[in-house]
Amino acid sequence: MIDALSIKIISFDMKACLIYNYFMSINEEREGRKVLPIGLRYRYLREKAGLTQEVVANELFLSRTYYGKIESGKANPIESIVEKLKVILNTSKEYLENHSPNQELSLQLNRIFQSLLEDKPEIVLEQNILSFPITNLFQEVSARLLLVAAYYAQRNFDEAEVIENEYLSFFLPKIKLKKLPLDFQNIYQLYVYHKSSFHGEYPTSLDACNFLCNATNQNIKQIFYFKKVDVYLSQGNYSQAATSLEKAFKLIGKESGSHLLAQGYVYQSAIYIYFKMYDFCLEYLDSLEDNIEANGLNEHRVALAQHRGFIYSEKRDFPKALKFYEKALILPSTTKRRITLYNCLVHISLETKDYIKAQNYIHSAQKLDLSEYDKIVFSSYEAEISLVEGDEKKFMKSKLLAIKYFEENKCFINLEHDYSILSDYYLRKKNTRQAFIYLKKKENLTYEKH
Repeated sequence: MIDALSIKIISFDMKACLIYNYFMSINEEREGRKVLPIGLRYRYLREKAGLTQEVVANELFLSRTYYGKIESGKANPIESIVEKLKVILNTSKEYLENHSPNQELSLQLNRIFQSLLEDKPEIVLEQNILSFPITNLFQEVSARLLLVAAYYAQRNFDEAEVIENEYLSFFLPKIKLKKLPLDFQNIYQLYVYHKSSFHGEYPTSLDACNFLCNATNQNIKQIFYFKKVDVYLSQGNYSQAATSLEKAFKLIGKESGSHLLAQGYVYQSAIYIYFKMYDFCLEYLDSLEDNIEANGLNEHRVALAQHRGFIYSEKRDFPKALKFYEKALILPSTTKRRITLYNCLVHISLETKDYIKAQNYIHSAQKLDLSEYDKIVFSSYEAEISLVEGDEKKFMKSKLLAIKYFEENKCFINLEHDYSILSDYYLRKKNTRQAFIYLKKKENLTYEKH
């Protein structure tokens, strides 16, 4: 006997098979693009509406067997049946019969793709792309991939996961990219880049960047050289970041005055900071800020203020570091940037033992739309405050949970911090054996990073 769960699983597998068949089929080709056979289109819409063949056949005053032949492509419906199907399946005649991509949506997909390339996910989320008349599954899947990528770019894991689980999880593991159009491959790789960057999966991020750097479109190539710089900086691999940045500069030309060029100079200041060229970097940031303001690129000012904050933090000038971080926080920026700034402010407050201020920054950060990773980071900071308050049990429980998550997701910067905290804790407790374990783990991080 088939229970309700089995029916759900069967329905799920049919849908997966249907969409997979669409991408892999070579039944018909128009404008150089693989398209969904008309029968499978009826079946897809019926499955999507949760209807059985028998229900649809009854509505059309047909036998279930004859309607089954329509879906399998063995029978062609007459005009009046197509009209009725349009109503039953809640769709348009264009969707049912027109296999060519809708030009307006194709242009919109390209515009939204470009917005994500230029790190402007808010544009993607502001425009409801799914409200456009989607004429094939290729466009529908592309639109959903772009939406998920935008949510990952804004660190909104919950919304991204909903779309992935509901619409994408049943076919993404099965697709063979080489058999699909290049524009879909580009969109898919952009999705992979944002998802892996969100989770700190740097090798996967770099693979996606390398694919898009090899794209024939020169604009895509130069943008992804900059994204490679971003990944290498996140890894702490500054020599590779410098190499990729130089390639990006060669492609774009250093006198173009574009948004990308300004971003490149901001990355260059981060590389100078790594090599501890602090005084030189402060002068460089002054001239860079003048250039950015002169070209109307004020959105980069927040990154410059953040870099100044970091330099003064490294120089142990905490009052100035706080001043610049708070200045950066006032400027308009993305949620991702604001979370990073709160992270830096909590670090300084803990360093200066101003636990009340640290707690305030943590509470402010927790009001933002945090990902699972960010929730654990700020919970880990709260654990350090609980140790000061004498709650060692809460401290150990939170820290060990955080370390487990950071180890699983290869979050090297967080691990370095937490290993140091735990080794110091055990040294104070005169437990040299445990202290040595965490010091050794911290030392091994250098090898794992590379």
